Amino acid sequence: MNGSNGVGSLDTDGQGCAQSYVGIYFDDASGTVSGVDVTGMDVPLDQFGTCSSGRGIYAASDGAIGSFLTLDQTSLAVPQCNTTLSLPLAAGTYSSSFVGVKRVAQSKKCKFHGGPVLVDGALLSASPFGARTIQVSGTMPYQAPGGSTVSFNPLSSAYDDAGVVCENAETTCTIDDATVQGMGPNNQVSQNGIEVLGASATIGSSKVTDNSFSGGGAGAVSDGIKSVERRDGRALGQHRHRQ
Repeated sequence: MNGSNGVGSLDTDGQGCAQSYVGIYFDDASGTVSGVDVTGMDVPLDQFGTCSSGRGIYAASDGAIGSFLTLDQTSLAVPQCNTTLSLPLAAGTYSSSFVGVKRVAQSKKCKFHGGPVLVDGALLSASPFGARTIQVSGTMPYQAPGGSTVSFNPLSSAYDDAGVVCENAETTCTIDDATVQGMGPNNQVSQNGIEVLGASATIGSSKVTDNSFSGGGAGAVSDGIKSVERRDGRALGQHRHRQ
């Protein structure tokens, strides 16, 4: 399932950050998600980094019913669409400035027509200009060394805030053979691959990658797997994963 077609409505419903964008949601409910690809759970650019939304799969329970979620052979990932800087890019403000890159993405799976880019984790806007040049606008907060990663279409990740979230003491999740891929180092949003928030979870044989925050600040971090203890102090379960 792909949520990209619904992104536009998040800017027109008047709810701002009060809204929640979720791909698959289990609320006091149970079920199995098997062999499903979840992607495109991205908030609009003006909400990116300011709203805690954009979750791939979310299971929560606030009562005695409980939620029991099983994920098997499930993917929250997008094809890599990166290149590198040919030369260092100094800190400063740019307006349609020419920047050399190893190659502008023009493959069948990933074609760049213009829009947001991440340059060494900093969010800028750009447009293609030939096979090895982009025109960059925006503010680069620090110098990016030559060879730094340039990510095209970075807001087209599978999720923004978190890939899989299991929340509340009455929620139990079993996750096996899952792929959860973030957008890589960036200074806008602190993504978490799998969040276990007061719930119980068993995670086995799964690949969780590219959840990395470069913006700094107190408490602003990203985790591949984030576990928060239940209120009764009991263990959250176990996980075996490939980071």
